[in-house]
Amino acid sequence: TDNLVEGRNTSDGCTVCPAGFYCLQGVRGLRTPPKQCRAGTFGATEGLPNATCTGLCDVGHYCPATSVSATNQSCPLGTYNHRPGAASIAACQPCNAGSFADATGTETCTLCTNGTFQNESGATACHACHEGAYCTGGPPLPLARPGGRSPPPLRAMRRRRGRRVAV
Repeated sequence: TDNLVEGRNTSDGCTVCPAGFYCLQGVRGLRTPPKQCRAGTFGATEGLPNATCTGLCDVGHYCPATSVSATNQSCPLGTYNHRPGAASIAACQPCNAGSFADATGTETCTLCTNGTFQNESGATACHACHEGAYCTGGPPLPLARPGGRSPPPLRAMRRRRGRRVAV
């Protein structure tokens, strides 16, 4: 017998297939052990009769095999997942530079707003724009103000015909 997965017994002595699994006709047989709801799906109730289980895992989340909720595991801070049916944390992608995700289970990242920037991927917030620069939101680095100077850490230099030129 299969002692790894327990289910509720019915009045006629059959065992109902447990949540997170499915069984033909929703009931375990002696020779038909329950089958796991595959990764990317979930089985919220007992007695599920087929491999579609209850449905796909929600966006912003992922569901390992035998999950019982569409939001079983949330994508971590700084990541997002815009597709339903994710099977593992690998589906949670880091937010691009210029955006952030400050909550778990995020479907999309939020662009930095005017006056802020973010130059790293996987961020949970944006930084305030530095003095002498302006930030339009979205671009990963502050821009030099016309007639102003960018702060030293953000200022790139290169040589052009023997002279150092700010870029």
